[in-house]
Amino acid sequence: MDKSKLDVLAEKLLDTGKRSNLVNFKDSKSSTVEILLPSVEALFAKIEGTTTFEVFDPKIEDQEDLLSPDFDTHSKENFFEEQSDDCDPKTTYFNQYSPKIKKQNQILLYSPEASPLTALRKIDKKAKKLIEEAGVNVAFIAFGFIHWTENENSKIEHCAPLLLAPITLKQESIISPYTIRSTGDDILVNPTFSFILDNEYGIKLPDYATGSYTTLGSYISEVESSLKKLRWSVTDECKIGIFAFQKISMYLDLKNNADIILQNNNIRWLLGEQVNHTDLLCDEYQHVKNPLIELHSVVDADSSQIEAIELAKAGKSFVLKGPPGTGKSQTITNIIAECLSDGKKVLFVSEKLAALNVVYDKLKQANLSEFCLELHSQKANKKDVIADICNTLQKQRSSLSSSANEEILQKEVSQRALDNYARELHEIRPVIERSLYGLYERFSSLSKYPLIDWPIEDISTKNENYLLNAESLLKNYADYIPSIGYDYKKHPWYGFKRQD
Repeated sequence: MDKSKLDVLAEKLLDTGKRSNLVNFKDSKSSTVEILLPSVEALFAKIEGTTTFEVFDPKIEDQEDLLSPDFDTHSKENFFEEQSDDCDPKTTYFNQYSPKIKKQNQILLYSPEASPLTALRKIDKKAKKLIEEAGVNVAFIAFGFIHWTENENSKIEHCAPLLLAPITLKQESIISPYTIRSTGDDILVNPTFSFILDNEYGIKLPDYATGSYTTLGSYISEVESSLKKLRWSVTDECKIGIFAFQKISMYLDLKNNADIILQNNNIRWLLGEQVNHTDLLCDEYQHVKNPLIELHSVVDADSSQIEAIELAKAGKSFVLKGPPGTGKSQTITNIIAECLSDGKKVLFVSEKLAALNVVYDKLKQANLSEFCLELHSQKANKKDVIADICNTLQKQRSSLSSSANEEILQKEVSQRALDNYARELHEIRPVIERSLYGLYERFSSLSKYPLIDWPIEDISTKNENYLLNAESLLKNYADYIPSIGYDYKKHPWYGFKRQD
């Protein structure tokens, strides 16, 4: 099969334009902040560990200075005048606050367009929102920046981050300082810019994870050697920002595994290829004889949900649609449980984190959480994934308790009782030729009329003809009431019979 169609779809996942801050990084007051202290090398040496860094707050220091009896307003003004003559704003800011960094693991942030704490709060807000909605961490510290041009004659210089360390930001309360620490995941080489270098220039950036680099400088030196023929430069700046590149992994997966992916009939059908439709259609599949007993549902399921479970069990492809609250999560939970019972593996993917959590919670309530490997949200880091796998492997093998067979037996008894009830309810009765369900329905339709006790002898022998004849006589009786009265037995001519 021609891979070009798959390549077209894969390339739509890429964001390699200059609007991406992974390709053309620009300082922003709402999504970037620079780290001035500690030094880049010192910070890089600690970021892969468990060190927690406290963010220095200039406002607190300024307030303490104002309250100090030794504070001299004129000396501070003279300091700024002297600094502004010879230094840029960042140097002035550094010279003013760097001497006040007293605590170990305290960091000094700088933002050219806003308060560094304000910028950090905006980064934190964006990162938390994406974690809550999509389960993706996008907060990173960028170490080193590649300064590049599109060609030798271009005078427009762009810069792209080199290494990205995933972090978490936390503030216990509004008066507490911000803290920064690593998530525990590996430091990444900028995947988007690495793709551009490999695809357009034939240059592969050295892999930091597999290399034996003792310092950031040693890695930057090797990168500079790789980029030497392009005459690009690399600086050891360090900045915190929002970097989203999850789709690059999807792109690489499609490219690297194209042959395997194109063996799937569903994919080939979606790409417009001629395939055998018989295996894809849901019209023909082996129905379960007794779904209530044979299926391994862990939450309630109605007939339409059972049909979806049967389709999944049969390996059919289908789309399950329904508005919120119609039980899609319950159905997915039961499908996963059924596939686990069949010894299958299930990949459950959702754009929204809430959907993943709902299904996981239902599986947890059914004591199936040991079979689940969470790869989203705060769980999507290497350390927690390994710990989760080890925890499952170390679990003792469990078996069904003796009460399980009793519950299945009770389920069969209850099912037979319900089936018998339904059969009796809809069975057509002899003589009257109607079901109890139909009679109850007819009786309910007459609820607005008063109840009258009217005993009928041998009612079981009365059929439809009897009812029709009785109805005709009652109508005649109603017509005669105005002339003979309600109680016809009191009429003078009652009992009279014509002899001729």
